[in-house]
Amino acid sequence: MSESLAGVSRVVAIAVVGAFLATALGAQTAKKPIVPASAPEYGIRADENVWVTMKDGVRLSGHIFFPVGKRRGERFPVLFHHTPYRETAASRYGASSYLVRRGYVDAHFQVRGTGQSEGAVPDREYSDQEIEDAIEVIAWLARQPWSNGRVGMYGVSWSGFNAAQVAMRRPPGLEAISVGAGTEDLYHENVQYLDGILHFGSYNFGIDVRTTQSPPPDFPLTDAVFRDRFDQPPWSLTFLKQQRDGDYWRRGTRLDLKPDAIAIPTFMIGGWVDTYRSSIPRALDRMKAPTVAVIGPWNHDLRDPGPAVEYRHQQIRWWDYWLKGRNTGILDEPRVTAYMRYSHRPDPWIRGRDVPGEWRADTWPPRGLAWQPWYLQPDHDLRRTPPADATTHQLEYLPAVGPQAGQYWTNTQPDQRAVDAFSLVYDSEPLTTDLAILGRPKAIFAASATAPLAHWFVRLSDVAPDGVTTQITGAGLNGAHRESSTDPAPLVPGKEYRFEVNLHVTSWVFKPGHRIRVAISNALWPMQWPSPYPMTTSLVLGPEGGPTPSAQILLPVVPLESGYPLPPFVAMAQETDPVMPGAPPPPPLRGPLGFNARKPQKIDRDEIAGTTSVSLEDGVPGTTTKVVWRVSDLRPDLASIRGERINTVRIGDRELVWEGFTEIRSDSTNFYYLHRRWVRENGRVVRERSWQDTIPRFFR
Repeated sequence: MSESLAGVSRVVAIAVVGAFLATALGAQTAKKPIVPASAPEYGIRADENVWVTMKDGVRLSGHIFFPVGKRRGERFPVLFHHTPYRETAASRYGASSYLVRRGYVDAHFQVRGTGQSEGAVPDREYSDQEIEDAIEVIAWLARQPWSNGRVGMYGVSWSGFNAAQVAMRRPPGLEAISVGAGTEDLYHENVQYLDGILHFGSYNFGIDVRTTQSPPPDFPLTDAVFRDRFDQPPWSLTFLKQQRDGDYWRRGTRLDLKPDAIAIPTFMIGGWVDTYRSSIPRALDRMKAPTVAVIGPWNHDLRDPGPAVEYRHQQIRWWDYWLKGRNTGILDEPRVTAYMRYSHRPDPWIRGRDVPGEWRADTWPPRGLAWQPWYLQPDHDLRRTPPADATTHQLEYLPAVGPQAGQYWTNTQPDQRAVDAFSLVYDSEPLTTDLAILGRPKAIFAASATAPLAHWFVRLSDVAPDGVTTQITGAGLNGAHRESSTDPAPLVPGKEYRFEVNLHVTSWVFKPGHRIRVAISNALWPMQWPSPYPMTTSLVLGPEGGPTPSAQILLPVVPLESGYPLPPFVAMAQETDPVMPGAPPPPPLRGPLGFNARKPQKIDRDEIAGTTSVSLEDGVPGTTTKVVWRVSDLRPDLASIRGERINTVRIGDRELVWEGFTEIRSDSTNFYYLHRRWVRENGRVVRERSWQDTIPRFFR
């Protein structure tokens, strides 16, 4: 046979095999016998220095873990993790080993301009360049000789966010994704404008310093590095200029706007005390692609899975189905496995493993879901029937209300009575039976304000028989966004408006003797930047059928039992991750995990001046963060935040320090922004930059 004919034969054979694999793996496998998840039968090999060149010549740095094949030429599906967080092969080895030993290549690449990757740091999180680079890496992974051509993308937090963004582009080779603690709604659910209201905390300071650091392992201080990293504008300034929802934040789009935005099968992992959890019900409600979810009693870190649970086993069943063509039965099971939390006392330091409750498998919406209204009463009760007469409850705006409610919508907070004392509060009678909820509670009410700008915050809590109050969930609403977050409009002082507030998704089982509490305030500081004007708000209470809605909260009540069997992972103890050979053991985990875990904070009150400040210090070895928020009850427009972040690296006789300082102040019309940064080598300032700007308040 001639060389040309042999080449044609090879092409035909490859095409036939490729078509067969595409059909076998892409089609529904429900008719195949159900098989268990892949077993841990492979060894693991690491390539710690991998470079992939992008089409513009910039190289991305990564490390790849390979299964040690059982036969020569064995090909494997590839899992791809794309992160800016300077992870090393040693730091990822333990988690990767779980995947690799079960027959997956696990590839980790650092975002352009971060870690060892070349190029300028992106101008924002999840930039177009970052997503385009990821698509190039997927294509590279799919065509490698050790790859079976099928790629899954996964991650927690940043790498979960960009997995969703990449999936919206539908690149060839990407067959499924896993999104942990992430969201596609970058405006309402990220750390800049929670619920459409300005948020500024320790993460916002930290990322502006992290992105300036030189690439390891040598951390050079060259003009090129300074140009690409240190001299790039701070993201916090960029975000402060983007106060309105729209194209900047929507990127590909949102699932509530375009249900088919993500057409790739999606596995979701979330925590009841993670600020991004509400993306999960939206995906389950809207997505047309196969979607399953696990929601546990965890915060953003997801590293504290609790007793007898190994959710990675469920992920393997997912990857096996989509990347190996194995019918693990995962699509024949209920779409959601959720931890139903029981009434418990508030504990700012509680770990997931200590939260009382039980796992539940269910459909979405949950089986037997019934929306149960509870009406706010003139006597501050909460009852199943609306009041007979109309009245209003007034609340004087105190912008300093809220430090005890935390900096994110989590329930790892102390007793909420300190916040409730300055809120409108409505309690049910003690319950006589268990009451289980699973979903997004919704508050519906009419209210007015004496100022053109106002926020409303609704919190749902569990009140124990002795009065101790545990926050369950909540949400905020910028009154100017009552109809649109893209085209906000001021309130007409004194005019009554109808508001709906969708609280963040939750699970809870109220126990007999406990009360349901709804608390409404106009501030939740320092989580959210205060509105600028002194005012009084009026909440309208009244019967059904009147000119305004009867103030109520709709609870997503579910039966105590779903009737579905639990998937196998909830009965599996979590495996202990190994340490990479030759690497030092990782430091022990200390304190609460996750950036949105509650941190120790100090509250100072000056009663004469009417000012309140909240300060906290946070850090791990090599990193220190200090933040101080300040607000005035007399002049709520005069709010401020000051933050300092210091990152230190020691290499031999070199001590390198990257330091950033940010201050944001406001009055009734503007934000005043200042950011300074320095890099020091052995105590000497090598380079410094500063940015200063005045940004108009846009319905803030």
